Amino acid sequence: MIQDVANLDFLGSLFVSRTLPPLEQVAQIEEKIRAECFMKQLRIKEFFLDYDNLRKGTVTKFQLKRILNINNLRLSDQEIGIIIDKYAINADQVDYFSFIENIDAVFTTKGIEKDPLYSVEQKSRNTTIPARRHYLDMTHQEEA
Repeated sequence: MIQDVANLDFLGSLFVSRTLPPLEQVAQIEEKIRAECFMKQLRIKEFFLDYDNLRKGTVTKFQLKRILNINNLRLSDQEIGIIIDKYAINADQVDYFSFIENIDAVFTTKGIEKDPLYSVEQKSRNTTIPARRHYLDMTHQEEA
């Protein structure tokens, strides 16, 4: 057992200093990205492949942010930071394969070839509501 705890650097520890946001918040941000990608018919995997020449499944945090901004996905810096924290592999790299798998779920159903009787859900206008919510926001001057 450790007796001298005064000299330990607890704040520098990955397990103490890195706190993840609630899962509901991450799920809402991912749903917002899915809705925008569906609304714009955007397959962002192709943009990630441009930055990953060796196809290792990783990009830097700055490249992830750049890809989201290039595709005009309206996310705040805080929301992008939450996504980066969720998919971070180390201090600089992000696992984009997992990110794409979650986002492309709006277009495809994984493993559908193994179940020939699977019924695919039809997409409706409710699929894009999280993305359209920004279009419906009006300022006080516009409401008057």
